[in-house]
Amino acid sequence: MQLQSVFKSYFPRLVRLFLKPLVWGRKKLIFSLPHDAVWEFGEDEVVKINLHPHIEQSAVPEVIDRYCRSYHLGKAFVCEVQNAELVGRNAVGVTQGHILMETVVGRWFVLEKSDLPKVLFRQVLPIEDELDTVCSLVNDWSRNYFHWMTECLTRLEGLEVYQDKGNPKPKLMVNTRPSAWQVESLGLLGYQPEDWIEWQMDRVKVKNLVIPSIRRYQELSSAGAKFTDVMSPAACQWLRKRIFASLNLEQHQIQPSKRVFISRARATSRRIFNEAEVMQHLAACGFRSYILEEMTFSEQVKLFAETEIVVAPHGAGLTNIMFCPEKTVVVELFGPPHYIRPDYFQLAHNLGLQYEYLLCIYQEYDLQVDINSLSQILRRYGVAS
Repeated sequence: MQLQSVFKSYFPRLVRLFLKPLVWGRKKLIFSLPHDAVWEFGEDEVVKINLHPHIEQSAVPEVIDRYCRSYHLGKAFVCEVQNAELVGRNAVGVTQGHILMETVVGRWFVLEKSDLPKVLFRQVLPIEDELDTVCSLVNDWSRNYFHWMTECLTRLEGLEVYQDKGNPKPKLMVNTRPSAWQVESLGLLGYQPEDWIEWQMDRVKVKNLVIPSIRRYQELSSAGAKFTDVMSPAACQWLRKRIFASLNLEQHQIQPSKRVFISRARATSRRIFNEAEVMQHLAACGFRSYILEEMTFSEQVKLFAETEIVVAPHGAGLTNIMFCPEKTVVVELFGPPHYIRPDYFQLAHNLGLQYEYLLCIYQEYDLQVDINSLSQILRRYGVAS
């Protein structure tokens, strides 16, 4: 058992050591391209993430606490790689025999789950198509709502810059059978089904592969055990504004309550054992419960655009806080330790929201909320039953 643990710990490092000479990271990609094939845009971003004053420093989980520092994100860019290929189930970009990390959202562990044998031995695969100008939004996580919004849609700003330079509108490469919310969100950003191709191939040639930069600060620790991944506030603001511009929010009927509880009753994990009790208390405080799976993408945007307080278990639905008004209070409910993540903490910080979290009792993947602790948090914002 101990040998298996050692192997599991060191095998990824050996794989990365072997692959390193074959990989182009962001700096190498920019350095290797002609000057007129790279376009920077926006401003240098410096992000400083702090804990809310109400949160006791000594009790903060390490995975959140280590994000509390300053980050330099630099400028965003979009580039054009000529005579490239897309390979494997996640459409990994390759050129001149080098793997382009920007096409696997800059993460080694995403690359490692992306048909590496096909990528490394792609010459034995037949070329199934030859395409002209393409931008791929396919990666191992692109079917997940959070990753689609923050890592795929935010990159479309780069495509607008690319077209502003006199280049043609690239075809998008998207995952097969895109979900209703993927189709609707693309539509709001000006992309219809005729503007994309569903990726279901193993190897294609691309004359011009357009790669907008991942709008993140990314850093792998020297030991390779911890990965820091900080979102660009400017990218989140761009997506928010573009979505709002396509929706007529003024015509939307005002919801009965601006206090929102997100239920995971239809999920398979992170459900709340005592949800009926929690909702009884929250209803007395003016909250309404919503199941996001029952709503369209536009309905979710409009719901969050009018909130003043959101209470929800950790889950992709919290990505919608991107559409909340400034100063909205976000209370995230955590259960099992491996689901404690800094994603919505930093997203709230980037958008000027007030973030709180509550560590809950858990059993396997589900959780139980302490009503008194939740009430104590809400009272700090003048909410009482």
